[in-house]
Order: sequence, then C-alpha cells, then structure tokens
Amino acid sequence: MNTNDIILTLDAEISRLQQAKALLTQTSSLTPAKRKPGRPTAASGSNKATSFNPADFDAKATKRRGMSAAGRARIAAAQRARWARSKTAAK
Repeated sequence: MNTNDIILTLDAEISRLQQAKALLTQTSSLTPAKRKPGRPTAASGSNKATSFNPADFDAKATKRRGMSAAGRARIAAAQRARWARSKTAAK
C-alpha cells in the first residue's frame, strides 16, 4: 500500500467520523437533559419573589419578638452547666 492509498483511506475515515459526530450532536440536542437527584427546582413562572427587597418584609420585622439580656444570660448559664456536666462525665 503506497502513501496515496493510506491518505485516501484516512480521509475517508475522517469524513465518516465527522458525519457520525454531526449525527450525534444533532440527536443530543433533542434528548432532554438528565435529571439531578433530589427535589426539583421551582418553575421559573412561579409567583415567588426572585430577589430580596427589604421594603417587602418590613411588616415581618416589626412582628419579631426580642429576647432580653437577662433571658440570654439564663440560656448561656444553662448551656455552660450542660457543658460542665458533659466534661465531668467524660472524665
């Protein structure tokens, strides 16, 4: 087999592969994308807000309850006592 025959064979193989590639890329755009596991994302046409606007949430901010400093201190003391009990139990 001379070099011209080898070149002709390679050109034929290249054109065949290019046709196969074109066929595959054409059909891959028609098939749907593979779904990811888990809960599906919300549809783009839903009525949910897409951005955070603080003016929309002012009513919620005023309804929030606060905790007094004394209440926070009681919770912190109780947590410190729990930690101390767990440390002594570990020893």
